Amino acid sequence: VGVSTSTPTSVWPYLLLLIIVGVPVGLWSFLLWRDFSKLRHACEAVEGLQDFQLTNTSKSFFLPVTDTLKVMQQRITFLLTAQQELTSSVSHEFRTPLARLKFAIAMLQDQLLDDKSEKYLANMSADINELESLVSEMLEYARLDSQQPSLQSVSCDLVGLVKTSIEKLNFDTRIRLINNLPDKLSYKCDSHFIARVFQNLIGNAIKYATSQVKVTLLTEPRSILFIVEDDGIGIAEMERENVFKPFTRLDKSRDKKTGGFGLGLAIVSKIVSWHQGDYWVEKSVLGGAKFVISLPLKSSFTEDIKK
Repeated sequence: VGVSTSTPTSVWPYLLLLIIVGVPVGLWSFLLWRDFSKLRHACEAVEGLQDFQLTNTSKSFFLPVTDTLKVMQQRITFLLTAQQELTSSVSHEFRTPLARLKFAIAMLQDQLLDDKSEKYLANMSADINELESLVSEMLEYARLDSQQPSLQSVSCDLVGLVKTSIEKLNFDTRIRLINNLPDKLSYKCDSHFIARVFQNLIGNAIKYATSQVKVTLLTEPRSILFIVEDDGIGIAEMERENVFKPFTRLDKSRDKKTGGFGLGLAIVSKIVSWHQGDYWVEKSVLGGAKFVISLPLKSSFTEDIKK
């Protein structure tokens, strides 16, 4: 009886085939992943209205897409620049006729007028002052929106900044300001801009509060929270995402008493974003709105925290 013996098959042909097929596929996958990563960063840059660079785009699988993104970003940049220049120019041009109107009203007030005329002039003066405030806020927002300034990050006492803001704004005796602050809270940030955030939020709460405003500053494991609450009419849930957009006003709460032009909270959102922070609004236990600012606790931002 003959016994057939099978000769062992060599694995080298299979390994060679795997190398021949696997190396090109692996290289192609790497290049595809590289281009996807560049495209993702480009999309994030366009969304943030920042400049983006795509090197070696001539070898990219997504060359048509990247070219389209570049054209789109150039168009967005052109439109934004034109809008900012228009806003700045119009705002500056407003100042001259406003100054003339103020001078004319001052001249008229020196004349002998009856009570009715004096009332009309007082209303005109109030309207001119309101326009001047609008122009100033528009110029300030246009300056902040044009480009991110160089932040002067220094260690500062946030508690001191909050107390200073409260002292500046606590002139309305009908509103009771309650604060829940630690003894000291040191944080590395641009004190000028962070103080502007505190002042805008506290001032906004005072405008819409009925009788009291509560200011809280506290630390969490990964962030510092600055909270401002009021007992006003609050903000509808569907409107909360829009209050930080420029020129957003809620019609139900907009009147001569509260004033404002919808730029204060937009400035807050800009400054907080520069500090890699977050912001949101929710309902307060006091019955009104509760604005929360979260600043990250990072080694590059944080010094020592003392309560």
